[in-house]
Amino acid sequence: MSFMGMPFLVLLPVFARDILHGGSHTLGFLMGASGFGALMGALFLASRKTVPGWAG
Repeated sequence: MSFMGMPFLVLLPVFARDILHGGSHTLGFLMGASGFGALMGALFLASRKTVPGWAG
């Protein structure tokens, strides 16, 4: 988490302001999209019946 997650959270406001030329609404959209993607990934993994390569 600290290797990949923290730089993402720290640099996201700068990305929203300088790259996308947005404000707080743009940052909120990016944070929401990140959360939505995490939720969709969790639902997808929870719906799988088997896990290939796992001998559990």
